[in-house]
Amino acid sequence: MLESLLSIVPDFGHLDTAYSRYSNFLDQSNDISKTQFGKMKIYGPQKDTLVCFLPWRTSFKEAIDYDMISLNRKSIIYKMPTDLVNPNPFISRQLMRKIYCDLLSENLSEMVILSFSVGNYLGFNVANNFKNVKKFISVVPGTTLGTGIFEGIATQDVRLQSELLGYKNSTQYDKIIGITNAKHQIKNLPENIEIHLATHDLFIPTIYGEEIINQIEKIRTPKIIRYENCGHVSVLGQFGKNNSY
Repeated sequence: MLESLLSIVPDFGHLDTAYSRYSNFLDQSNDISKTQFGKMKIYGPQKDTLVCFLPWRTSFKEAIDYDMISLNRKSIIYKMPTDLVNPNPFISRQLMRKIYCDLLSENLSEMVILSFSVGNYLGFNVANNFKNVKKFISVVPGTTLGTGIFEGIATQDVRLQSELLGYKNSTQYDKIIGITNAKHQIKNLPENIEIHLATHDLFIPTIYGEEIINQIEKIRTPKIIRYENCGHVSVLGQFGKNNSY
């Protein structure tokens, strides 16, 4: 339905605005923990394992309904704790580290990394630092968590709370996040990289997705898929319908 609608009416980020208001009105799903990450394993015959980091405020059910994840291949799916997008960057960094260490304990052989939105915070770190990643698929990424929080329309409440804690801009916030930000996790990415970008992203402004592509292209030749006239939400909705991983 979403694909049919977008073929008739260009999005231009309008869905981002509508969904942001809707999700803030509902707060978030009871299925999503504030501080604990979720983890789902799917067993299959593949030698490699798909490791997926879902978007913020996205439950397993929603991911399955929108075909963000495949139920037909060997996978480990991580659901982000809501507080990963946190007014306090120390907490964000700590929660990210918990998920990173959990995946490290799996002792996997070959991996394919698939990360969406804020899930790219984990995706870039894993793809850059784990030696056994053969492919990295990044959907609507940005450069830093701070710029996403301070400039994205869905995180303005978080930004205001962060300012009350003394972090007046994304630069101050990202100073704490440090080298774990995506823009610092590029040097050792695998050769096989695929990036999906919205041209009218209001959640993680498109300029930051283009910026990280420019940085990657200095050392790699990624496959870039740009969704013309689409915002963040519509790309998340379309990705799984059009791609196999």
